[in-house]
Amino acid sequence: MDTKKQTINYKLAITGAFGALTVVLGLTRWGFISLSPAISLTIMHIPVILATLLAGLFPGMGVGLIFGIFSIYQAAVSPSGALDPLFVNPLVSVLPRMLIAVVTWGIDTLLKKIPVRKSAEVKDDKETTSAHQPHLSNIVSGIISAFFGSLSNTVFVIGALYLLYHTETTSAMNNLGYLAGLGILMPNALLEAAAATIITAAFLTGIFAVSKKKSKLSEEQDK
Repeated sequence: MDTKKQTINYKLAITGAFGALTVVLGLTRWGFISLSPAISLTIMHIPVILATLLAGLFPGMGVGLIFGIFSIYQAAVSPSGALDPLFVNPLVSVLPRMLIAVVTWGIDTLLKKIPVRKSAEVKDDKETTSAHQPHLSNIVSGIISAFFGSLSNTVFVIGALYLLYHTETTSAMNNLGYLAGLGILMPNALLEAAAATIITAAFLTGIFAVSKKKSKLSEEQDK
């Protein structure tokens, strides 16, 4: 099997696996963690972030699409809040979830281009530095990208609600404007971003540790 076909199959597999995980998290309600009567966290967006970091922009957007479609289904079948019926609009439920992948991919791509200065090495009492400058590791850039990708979910969803349903949204938010409403939701959004960061860090560390181990085994077998 050629490399291009392997890459396509890999991306399709990642999209399908994380898309299925998104649906399972939603149907079982495991994607919504209740910390108190007033505070609940969603981790429904984390599969979008992981798919983006592992397979790229379009697989991430594909999982975001699945997330958004599930939001439409949930809003139509079992709305639980004053604003939930508004999520039947794809511009509120689907587009912001696909943009999670765009933000995650964009930040991850930019961070990987930032050179990291290597610490100086002392050899024969002379300070020498490597001419090659490594870039941020996949794990570090992934963690930072996950944080901002998670925040983008709140920013874009609330933004779409204010833009498309200003009257209904301001009424539900006690007549607060977009920035004020976002400010009230920001503590919850930061908790969700922290959860996304921790889960992403653990997942990427495990993935790259296994990949590194397989690479070493392959090298030893080739000797």
